[in-house]
Amino acid sequence: MEDFKIEDGYELVKGKLEGWLKTLIEMLPNLMMAILILIAFYFVARLVKKGVSKMLPRVSKNKSLNNLVSNVIYIAVIVVGTFVALEILELEKTVTSLLAGAGVIGLALGCAFQDTAANFVAGIIMAVRSPIKIGDIIESGDVMGVVQRINLRATEVHTFQGVLVVVPNRDVF
Repeated sequence: MEDFKIEDGYELVKGKLEGWLKTLIEMLPNLMMAILILIAFYFVARLVKKGVSKMLPRVSKNKSLNNLVSNVIYIAVIVVGTFVALEILELEKTVTSLLAGAGVIGLALGCAFQDTAANFVAGIIMAVRSPIKIGDIIESGDVMGVVQRINLRATEVHTFQGVLVVVPNRDVF
């Protein structure tokens, strides 16, 4: 077995650092372009969000749903911009890994928060279809009363006994 010398270690580290520096210099134009694309997508996302926020009240009167839709569109544009920037940096494997990781995280969160997700989806459907309105008398399970407020996750019902009850939207739906 050969003896390891400090000089050999120094040369290995120096070679590695020189390789990284060379790669950085070669990728500098791509890095600058990726940064410009991220900035451009940020401004485009803000413009799209403002446009959607102005248009949605014509379609739906539910402020929570309108806010949710505009935020989802904003985030989607930012995510697309991030993937475009990663492609410019020639990090295709990173994009693939991120998409796979997002799928796994989505599956885990879906299992962990399935009750919340069910209430949320029911709230979105209720906001779009409007089967009940504030002031309607409803009966859901053992709760009967007047609808006071409808959120994306729950509906507040004022019972005839004078109690304010929060009923999950999946039960109301």
